[in-house]
Amino acid sequence: MQAIIILLALVLSFGQARAETLTVKFQPTDPGDRVSGNLIVVLSKTPFPPSGAGLLRVYAGEVRCLPNQTLGQGQTLTLELKSGQRPLYAGAFLDQNRNFMASALAEPGEYYSSQVVALKGKDASLSLDRKRQPRVVKPPAWLQEHLIVSPLMLRAGFSVQQATQRFLVGLPPGYWTSGKRYPLLFVSHGFSGSRWAYLDRYRIWREEMKLRPMILVSLESNGDYGHHLFLNSEANGPRMRVLTEEVVPYIERRYRSQGQRVVYGQSSGGWTAISLLRRAPHVFAGAVATGPDPLTLQDWWMGPNQNLFTQPDGSPRMFAESIGLTMRTLVDREVDTRSFGQFAAFLACFSRARPEQEPMPFQSPFDLVSGAFQPQVWADWQDNDQSLWVQAHPDQARQNFANRLALFVGNRDEFGLYPTTLRFSHTLDRLKIPHRLRVIEGAGHTDYLDRPDFQRELYRTCFELSRSSLVESSAWEPATVSR
Repeated sequence: MQAIIILLALVLSFGQARAETLTVKFQPTDPGDRVSGNLIVVLSKTPFPPSGAGLLRVYAGEVRCLPNQTLGQGQTLTLELKSGQRPLYAGAFLDQNRNFMASALAEPGEYYSSQVVALKGKDASLSLDRKRQPRVVKPPAWLQEHLIVSPLMLRAGFSVQQATQRFLVGLPPGYWTSGKRYPLLFVSHGFSGSRWAYLDRYRIWREEMKLRPMILVSLESNGDYGHHLFLNSEANGPRMRVLTEEVVPYIERRYRSQGQRVVYGQSSGGWTAISLLRRAPHVFAGAVATGPDPLTLQDWWMGPNQNLFTQPDGSPRMFAESIGLTMRTLVDREVDTRSFGQFAAFLACFSRARPEQEPMPFQSPFDLVSGAFQPQVWADWQDNDQSLWVQAHPDQARQNFANRLALFVGNRDEFGLYPTTLRFSHTLDRLKIPHRLRVIEGAGHTDYLDRPDFQRELYRTCFELSRSSLVESSAWEPATVSR
């Protein structure tokens, strides 16, 4: 009997996860460097580049965080880790800007471990010994970077760095010799992107400009908490006013614009484009959105259970079902790493700021532990439900959107954005508000975007909006785009 017990104990001990010690040592490139931030260790079943694990590996693996660390030359930190499967690979990142979950990369100026180690033995070590250098982008000659410091942001109490607005301006061929005036095309990138994100697409658009000339303005849509959606909010500041009252006039003082402005965006940028057309129809003549973030908030965020995390049968609600990412994992990763990713970006845009509250300094319409619905906060979100706004203000919606809006979405969008886009379009149809809806059959969230044929169609749609009213959707025959 005793032998059986010993054997059983041995079997159980081998089946359990083994504890390992991971030591992280700070060895800066400049011995005088002293830095502060949250130490994040990523554990993945597969190797990853030292400068960043990538969001999919972070969501699929594990993370450990030691918050509020201040490190000088030679200082070490030790973590006790448990891992049930061999081998695991570990990399360390000192997240100084609290934005690791925006892209799971070291940001310029942040330290990371130059080696990713396999946790094979009882103990392992890493060195925070490499600093990410600023990205050097050499844009084509026809694209120029501009920056202005926003007086509106300064008056709202933001720093000069936070108030600095950066954007690219691209002029059509022949601009300097033609003397003509041109429409403006503003572009808002998606979450984790930047004003540089679409350079390959812009090269195709540059070809289109020969026959369909527009002035391109590639906006920077990021703030301290991720994509700010160009909304006026407590956490991000008066972002829409900055765009409409400062950036647009700046462009039009310096370049020959004929007064027609169109805004295009993808994902979070797509939501932005629709929001700007709704809120500033006097500024923008039209909006084009690809794969826009949820236009109907309640179904996407709460579902039938009115709970962020669970379905009525107790099963998990998904953020991206195709990759197995649940809503709980999305939120937990940001809470665990104390980093502002996609969830925090929505909170910063839609909720009231609570600077003293950690780890998320905003009100949340859901309890971060249970996922339970908190209606008093949800009320602040309702004005950002585009479908509800259209239903509550049909006359104004008709004036703002009729023949001025084009939507593109893949019917296999990984993030569940096809149903929300479709419902929004059906609401517009029911209220007889003509618009375009283009469903890309078999496509996901982004896999169709860089196809040259689609990029040409997209640009031509933007150009048509800048020139005249759209024909009614029933009369529009789009070109075929397949995967």
